[in-house]
Amino acid sequence: MRINELLAGTALALVLSAGAYAQTPNAPAPNAPTPNVQTSGLGPDGCPLVKSVAGEGGAARPVAGEGGFARPVAGEGGFARPVAGEGGFARPVAGEGGFARPVAGEGGAARPVAGEGGFARPVAGEGGFARPVAGEGGFARPVAGEGGFARPVAGEGGFARPVAGEGGFARPVAGEGGFARPVAGEGGAARPVAGEGGFARPVAGEGGFARPVAGEGGAARPVAGEGGFARP
Repeated sequence: MRINELLAGTALALVLSAGAYAQTPNAPAPNAPTPNVQTSGLGPDGCPLVKSVAGEGGAARPVAGEGGFARPVAGEGGFARPVAGEGGFARPVAGEGGFARPVAGEGGAARPVAGEGGFARPVAGEGGFARPVAGEGGFARPVAGEGGFARPVAGEGGFARPVAGEGGFARPVAGEGGFARPVAGEGGAARPVAGEGGFARPVAGEGGFARPVAGEGGAARPVAGEGGFARP
């Protein structure tokens, strides 16, 4: 009798426990994977490895916020093909640094437009190489503001054929220093007129060599005011 009662009590307890477990809401099955997570085994700490999304660092395929490698979009650092904000490599648009073909704001290599530094063919603001227009430094063919090489106009320094403000080489007009054929203000070599120093054939104000008139020093044939050699 006692054995039968014990067996009956055990069976009743098992039935009640099974019913209570079945009535529990959202009870996960044993050894079931976590939903919405693609796992690929367990890590050293026993946690599952995630493939789909990585927020910071590591490797992420769809989207990576900071660091790591991302194909569609990468905010900072890493490699991005369509758009890259800062650093990294970007083909269509790159804000700062990196390489960009259509537009590059600062640094990097850009073909159509480059604001500062880097290489630019149509327009380059400061530094770098520019063919049509270059503001400061670098190489520019049509117009160059300061430094670099410019054929039509160069403001300061560098090489300029039509007009050069200060320094460098200029053929039509050169303000200060450098070599100029029509007019040179100070220093350099000028054929028609040279204000101070340098070599001038028609008129030279101070120093240098002048054939028609020489004010002070140097060699003059028609008239010499102080010092130098004078024939008449």
